[in-house]
Amino acid sequence: VGQVAKIKGLRAVGVAGGAEKCKYVVEELGFDACIDHKAPDFAEQLAKACPNGIDIYYENVGGHVF
Repeated sequence: VGQVAKIKGLRAVGVAGGAEKCKYVVEELGFDACIDHKAPDFAEQLAKACPNGIDIYYENVGGHVF
């Protein structure tokens, strides 16, 4: 879904578990940013990555994130 967003010219911010997975999301999948949901400062990182808020949110794994 994030890759489709990028094709459409949108900003895509991913959420993954761990630094290596976030690196993959940015470097291999081409997302603009990725936030580690395991990080203690998750909310702060998300606010920094999305300073204008979030227009579309897609959760494809399930479970509580926000």
